[in-house]
Amino acid sequence: MAVLSLGPTTAPRRVFSAAVAYAVLAVVAVAFLVPFGWLILSSVNPRATLSSDVPAQLTLRNFSEVLTPENLRAFGNSFALSGGAALLTLLVATPAAYPLSRYNLRFGRPVLYLLLFSTGLPITAIMVPVYGLFVQLELVDSIPATTLFLAATGLPFAIWMMKNFMDGVPISLEEAAWVDGASAWKALLRVVLPL
Repeated sequence: MAVLSLGPTTAPRRVFSAAVAYAVLAVVAVAFLVPFGWLILSSVNPRATLSSDVPAQLTLRNFSEVLTPENLRAFGNSFALSGGAALLTLLVATPAAYPLSRYNLRFGRPVLYLLLFSTGLPITAIMVPVYGLFVQLELVDSIPATTLFLAATGLPFAIWMMKNFMDGVPISLEEAAWVDGASAWKALLRVVLPL
């Protein structure tokens, strides 16, 4: 039986390769952390500029100037729009992706191609018609309508991603839940989604 000899130079090469990899990763980490450091230093600097220096005195006045009632209302609107759109997208994408993942549907592949095409459609191509529709239905400046629009534009990508995630969950886990008396809906909620 022949034994493969790695030779005496293998260990130093591995150490050198690892050192180079860690050095590159450290440079990338610093490149990502420096802007956050500037952001933190500027937030407590009474005379913040584009330069990054440690302030002589620290202040929280910048926060009080930013957290005005108008800005808090804008933050609340942004939270309502993004959170509502994410929740609505998740609620619709989950039951839409499940049959695409688990069943051999006759039109499954064309639907997946349509979803893939929809993810590449630029949002600027549909903005004008949607705005015209919003004007006719008097939905301009409406948070629920904008939330619905954001959810609809994110839905194709969400269905595509959710289908791929569900493909990664073994069907045997669902079959075990079915044997224990769970319905397909319960198996989705209690087995597939938590994974």
